[in-house]
Amino acid sequence: MTSSYVIGSVVFAPRRRRYRVLAPDGVSESRQDPYLNLVKRTALAAVGGFATGLVAMYLLARRDVIAALDRRDGSPRRTRTPIGRVAAAIRREWSEQLDEALSMATRDGLTAAQTRSMIVGELFGLVERANREWRSIGVAMLDVDDFKAVNDRHGHAAGDVVLRSVAESIQRMLPVGGNLGRYGGDEFLLTIEDYSVTRTLELCEAIRERVQGMQISVGDETVSVTLSVGLAVGGKGLLRTDNLVKDADAALYAAKAAGRNRVVAAGA
Repeated sequence: MTSSYVIGSVVFAPRRRRYRVLAPDGVSESRQDPYLNLVKRTALAAVGGFATGLVAMYLLARRDVIAALDRRDGSPRRTRTPIGRVAAAIRREWSEQLDEALSMATRDGLTAAQTRSMIVGELFGLVERANREWRSIGVAMLDVDDFKAVNDRHGHAAGDVVLRSVAESIQRMLPVGGNLGRYGGDEFLLTIEDYSVTRTLELCEAIRERVQGMQISVGDETVSVTLSVGLAVGGKGLLRTDNLVKDADAALYAAKAAGRNRVVAAGA
């Protein structure tokens, strides 16, 4: 039997990770811990990232086979021979399929940013290395403000143009060691290595200002959008991926609550 305890009007059941809220009229409502859901989603994304990595390793191994078709004893195969022409044709076809498959496995089709599973999977690897080498990792959640209004007013095709333009603008501003992934809908996840809180704040503020100043052409109209950004930076060998994502997400909600179009750092 699961033990529980009462604090005020809330009944906690630790093993089930749920709590029950008692309303004044005596009616209770069961709710699940939202942070547990976040951890579950992050773990599932990590598993997806691992699977994507296995697919990528297979495709890269296949690329070695493709390259081998072009060589005999380490020298280029002559395409004017029948075998050479067949090998060249196979290589061209396989190379095109390989490039397309790698892109689909790792890149979002609309924005060309990394997929959610890819960026979260890479983040797990970055955190592991950062803990081992005593380095810092910065994570930022970026959300396009009032994006639903853009879709409602200009249509979903216009919304796609806005997301693509915003993602391209952010990617152009990323320094070495920075990665951008589409986390879901109009939300992006940015990761960066060896940046202090101050430098990460400066980078995110520069991105926010850049997006705010954009004039995005959509048909005969021009659309302007803003970004809300929440960031978290950690180090000293104590990093956890789920905590970084959770803290950045909480900072993003704080930025939204404070009026949008701003950058908020976790713990600030």
